[in-house]
Amino acid sequence: MPGKSTDAATMKAVLVLMAISVSLPSLASASPVRDGTSPASTSVLIVNGTSAEIGYLDNAFIYCRIQLSQAQDFLHHYTIEWQNSSAETVPTWSQDAHVYTIGRGSHVPHSYLVFQDFTSSLSGNYSCSVKRNGVALSSSRIAVR
Repeated sequence: MPGKSTDAATMKAVLVLMAISVSLPSLASASPVRDGTSPASTSVLIVNGTSAEIGYLDNAFIYCRIQLSQAQDFLHHYTIEWQNSSAETVPTWSQDAHVYTIGRGSHVPHSYLVFQDFTSSLSGNYSCSVKRNGVALSSSRIAVR
């Protein structure tokens, strides 16, 4: 029945979003400056580190956020973009996607790379980039296995 499959996919997406919202308080207190950078430079930080292991058919997310160089700068100048190992932009959520992003637009100082029903075909190096007016300023990478 097509309705049950759609409901199951929607329920999985809701559960992933709930897991993200539960994790926000601890992620918000993580160090905002990546090693080797200074608070005076605009950078992007993957809070989960440089590698992540995800179990077969598990759901997981990777959190990336912007560290702005100037407190008076405006978020609407910046966007965050995730790319996969083939340098392709990871799309935003869709019902059948097994890897997608949430929070990619402007006015948002962070983004999530979400894995749903993880398999080895999703393994690889992913990068999170911060762009200002379309120009990449900084990026950070994570190896996902």
